[in-house]
Amino acid sequence: MFFRCKNCGGNIVYNPDKGMMVCPHCGGEETQDKKTGEGENYNSLETCLNCGAPIKPGPFTSAERCEYCGHYLIHDERVTGKYKPSELLPFRISKEKAKEILYNAFRKKVFAPSDFLSNQMLEKMEGMYVPYFLYDMNVNGEFEANATKTRRWISGDIEYTETSIFRIHRKLAAKFNRVPVDASDVMPDDSMDLMEPYDYADLKDFREPDLSGFYSECYNKTSDELAYRAETRARNDASKIIRNSITGAYTTITPMYENIDIASRSDKYSLLPVWQYIYSYKNKLYTYYINGQTGKLVGEAPRSMGKILGYAATLWALIFVTFMVVMHAA
Repeated sequence: MFFRCKNCGGNIVYNPDKGMMVCPHCGGEETQDKKTGEGENYNSLETCLNCGAPIKPGPFTSAERCEYCGHYLIHDERVTGKYKPSELLPFRISKEKAKEILYNAFRKKVFAPSDFLSNQMLEKMEGMYVPYFLYDMNVNGEFEANATKTRRWISGDIEYTETSIFRIHRKLAAKFNRVPVDASDVMPDDSMDLMEPYDYADLKDFREPDLSGFYSECYNKTSDELAYRAETRARNDASKIIRNSITGAYTTITPMYENIDIASRSDKYSLLPVWQYIYSYKNKLYTYYINGQTGKLVGEAPRSMGKILGYAATLWALIFVTFMVVMHAA
């Protein structure tokens, strides 16, 4: 499917600045008309619905841009049935704003390649909806430890030491809401974890038009296959909560027993917004991610060896000239 403007026939897309569907050609707002394929032989995973050109989406691609006509296509088979997301967090950060965030973050990096922040390169940035499972979990925990308090004092010529022994016992019942785990094999887990936090107050029921203007994937693994990551995070956080609840000036605390149990778990399949910029330099790819809601940036600037050597040569030349001037003056 794709969305055509009722006024001019252009491809209407979601505009993050306005928070609605906008036609980039005539400026029409919420004028979309849904177009779907017809006929027994039509396959949205093989043919562009707008121009008829052949397309080859990845195995999990649910929305993409036709490289021939530029229309944003949404593959019906991958946004319906078991692949239909429960909710979506819409983009707040526009492409221009994302480019500005990247530019401001790295513009002072003097050793970055000259074209790294050029508008021509930054224009290649793409907005992507990354598949996530958001887990809700009820967690029960129990912790036991031996603790001591040591007191020392001197009376006359004698030093005394008193050691008091305590038994610490803690129980925990906690609820963790919306623990995010990305469900894309393409997107690196460590970078996606760094995209947090998101403001989930903006989550809304999934609508197909919101994907228009962006790339998207359906989940690559099921929620059961990925649950261990959410449960590990919940267990670690529950353990920290229990241990941080122990107050008092104890000299030592020796853990004796700890058990963290996931009492119940549920999840929702959601799509979260990310801007991605891929820069190629010296046969190496540098990838940058920007949280499409908050603007948080993940990535490090590449370094141009030519600029580094040029800077070093200039520096040594200045040192040499200064030395010669000093020697001449002497």
